[in-house]
Amino acid sequence: TKRCSDFSGEKAQLLRQQVSDFRESVRTADSRRDAVARAVARQAAEQLAAEAEAHALAARGMLLTASLQTRKSSIVAGRERIDAISLQTNTTLRLLKNTTLQIQEEIAEHFAALEKEREALEDA
Repeated sequence: TKRCSDFSGEKAQLLRQQVSDFRESVRTADSRRDAVARAVARQAAEQLAAEAEAHALAARGMLLTASLQTRKSSIVAGRERIDAISLQTNTTLRLLKNTTLQIQEEIAEHFAALEKEREALEDA
């Protein structure tokens, strides 16, 4: 019986050690699994962040494109207004020039008539 009890004690000790080793291996496996899970989660988060940044950059690009298009349209509209004003100004200047020439002709005719009157008065 002593031998049986020694054997039982050794067997129990061996079983306790095996249980302890098994628990340690489970903890190690859990730790490894947790580390892998953290790495996978970190990688997924980094990928999501990169995708979000790419979408943000794309949206910013679209906004800049729209802004540039708006500015381009505004510049074109401004040029068209300038062209219209220039045309109107040139038309007004031609009218003023024609009017000025007409007034100068009328003044010259008036002075010519006055000169004739003066000559007539001198002759009389």
